[in-house]
Amino acid sequence: DEDDEPGAEAAKMWPFLSPLDESLGSITAGEAWPFAPQLDDDTVVKNLRVQTPLDLALLAGSVAQIPEGHDRALVLEQLQSPHSESLLPRCSAAVLATLVRGLGGLPLGAGLEGLLAKAAAELLQRNPRQARHVTPLLGIFGKQDGQGKLLLAPLPVLRLAVQSMNGKGAEPLALDDAVASLEGLARLRQAAFDAEVDALVGEAAGCL
Repeated sequence: DEDDEPGAEAAKMWPFLSPLDESLGSITAGEAWPFAPQLDDDTVVKNLRVQTPLDLALLAGSVAQIPEGHDRALVLEQLQSPHSESLLPRCSAAVLATLVRGLGGLPLGAGLEGLLAKAAAELLQRNPRQARHVTPLLGIFGKQDGQGKLLLAPLPVLRLAVQSMNGKGAEPLALDDAVASLEGLARLRQAAFDAEVDALVGEAAGCL
């Protein structure tokens, strides 16, 4: 009977969870996760596959919370795959912002600087107008790729950020986004760019 298969009862209780959701929950919550007793290691690995832009967002948003070790290495391997990069043009601005936010929280050397740079460039190309989609770009100011090159040129991002945060009816930001943005602006100011960048840094900081 299929109802006797591991995970069948859990799937009935929580039909809104995808297999990838279940595996991420098992990794991040451990024994506290109700599906943990029903997911063996092989199932966890099998489910950790990026197939859609939403899968990419889920992994990028979770990887920083996964402790160093085997499980984190599995997630990093999926994010580093060529397939993950190929999904970027299909991602919405919201998904791209989640990618930039999640990957930007990782330490240098995690091996995802290339994906982060491409996700940030794709997001900037969309010319997003909502502050919550722009501020993750502020949060990665001053961060470099593996060759010591800055991930982002500051002027286009600063102009877009000031515009999105100064508009009529601009939305309030989540505290984490505001803090990460201020930290990015502080790194940028220390880098001593030209007067226009310095002025826009001050203006963007005043909007947060």
